[in-house]
Amino acid sequence: DTRSQAPEIKSRTLLTPGNEDVLLALLENPDLQGRVSVHLTEKRFFLASKLVDLIVEEVMHERGEDIYRDRRARAWAWILYQDAPAQLGPAWTALLDAFNELTWRRPGRSKASETSTFLAALEDARSGATGRVAHILRIAHAGESHVLDLAREASDTSKEVLRNLDPIVAAVGQTARTWHERTNADIRIVHDEAPAITPELKAALMLGLSAAATAELGLPPVSLVGINTVDSKLEPRVQVADLFAGVGRACAQDALAGHPNEKWIRALRPHLNDDSIWGDATSWFTLFDRELQADGRRGGTDE
Repeated sequence: DTRSQAPEIKSRTLLTPGNEDVLLALLENPDLQGRVSVHLTEKRFFLASKLVDLIVEEVMHERGEDIYRDRRARAWAWILYQDAPAQLGPAWTALLDAFNELTWRRPGRSKASETSTFLAALEDARSGATGRVAHILRIAHAGESHVLDLAREASDTSKEVLRNLDPIVAAVGQTARTWHERTNADIRIVHDEAPAITPELKAALMLGLSAAATAELGLPPVSLVGINTVDSKLEPRVQVADLFAGVGRACAQDALAGHPNEKWIRALRPHLNDDSIWGDATSWFTLFDRELQADGRRGGTDE
């Protein structure tokens, strides 16, 4: 139908002018209703959440406080995302960008420059913040030792560690939870071959969703029994998932930019995952046709 000559259809083909009827036919295919779940990650909110997860939570844990169980981690990420941009302007953007550079894993490369840049950006943001934002950033400012740990981990060549800023970790984990809750069955993930899907990541996800780990967060466990990587050309389910993911990304980006394609979004909406990681209330309403709850229970993240 798309007249593509490629050996494997990709979402960019569906998104080209002239293929809208094919795109909508896929999204509205009755055989796929209830069998697709598109998990979205808004990266700026994800970064704010990880700033809380990787630095603020570590400081609070040392103080004997569990900010996951009482949902402060979620609430504080929400506060930073909602209030810090207006308070801090470019200083907030600089802080998130510096945090991204600090934490992104580059084995064998010194992180001294990124560490200095981040600590300077954190001090600049903290000094200009007020109210609840200032409270959270003061805690982060007390976590310099954890910042240094992140820098060492990001440059370590001796072992494979989780890629803290790769949304695939949260997305695969939530995918497993979604289908386990819908089916009450053991879940085995089938994923396209990707460098991020390492044996260490597979083991960490299975452990992180186990009863022992989820009990600490007050969450039910997920029976994730395995993660298999395959060549997408040989697995039609992965091909279909790739198409939905690409269309979901395009719809989400357009909604964030303020020029949504209403027809595409209406067709995609039944497939969207309620537990997507999202903080922007306007685009969330456009995508989901309901309000984003102020405590982030839809659009937040639990680690």
